[in-house]
Formats: sequence, C-alpha cells, structure tokens
Amino acid sequence: MSAVPRFDTATREVPHFFGRTDHKSFSIVHWPGRPVDAGVVVCPPLGYELVSAHHGLRELGVRLSERGYPVIRFDYAGTGNSIGDPPDTDPVECWLETIRSAVEVLRSAGVKRIVIVGLRFGATLAAREIESLDDVVGLVLWDPVLSGRRYVRSLQLLSAASADST
Repeated sequence: MSAVPRFDTATREVPHFFGRTDHKSFSIVHWPGRPVDAGVVVCPPLGYELVSAHHGLRELGVRLSERGYPVIRFDYAGTGNSIGDPPDTDPVECWLETIRSAVEVLRSAGVKRIVIVGLRFGATLAAREIESLDDVVGLVLWDPVLSGRRYVRSLQLLSAASADST
C-alpha cells in the first residue's frame, strides 16, 4: 500500500490509489484541517447509479471533512478510475476486499474509529463486510439493494430509458 498523505492545515481532496498490485483502486480522500480519530468510508453504488450519485457523494465527503472527519470515497477494483481489469474470479469478493483496504487506508493515517456509509449496492456490500471489521463503530445503509431480482430489473429499466433518450 502506498503512503497516505497526512493532515495539513486545510481541508482538501487528495487522489490516492490503494489495494492489491493487480487491482489498484482509485480514491479521493477528503482530509480535514486537523488530526482526528474518527473517519468515514463511503461505499458507492455501481454503474449508472454511481454516475447519478457522484456529485452527492462528493458533497458528503466535503461536508464531513469540513466538520473534521477524514472521508475516503473510492472506485471498486476493476471499476471507474481504478487500475487493472475487472477481476476474473469473484467480483463481489474483490469488491469486499476493496472495502477492507479502504478502511485500512484510514487506519494507516491514524483514524481509530470508522463509520462505513454505503449507497445502494455499496450498502449491500458494506452490510456483508461489516462482520469482518470488528473495530468499525457505525454503519449507514443508504437505500440498500434487498432483492437481486428487483435490482436487476431497475437496472434494465434505467438502461432502456437511457437508450430511448439518445
């Protein structure tokens, strides 16, 4: 894992790559202007939902860092701006590993208490991963995917609607 920038005197957004050498995940780390012991890991949705949620998740990161919490927002391995091809094996396990690695990025910067916020499929992944992260003190599940069938159907409808608009 590469070195994590330390806190400085102003809130800022720091691009950062982390994770395995064959699947480097891209992240933006929002650093507050002072050292703190609590931080937030934001687990994003996938695909079109991520595109739609990007601005809101960035705003969440900025606002939380203005209140003194470091925040990491990331692209799962094999998605977005991450480096490397999508995993050949189980993509869900690879994405769960990305969440664990994002938590480790904050821990390595001195953050002792971590809250995980997950949106849509990111919430589902966060809920699944929380059991292996015994020092996480909070979990926010923001509109989690509860039914795979309904989720796939909603993605199909979004795809059809976007194809009709072009």
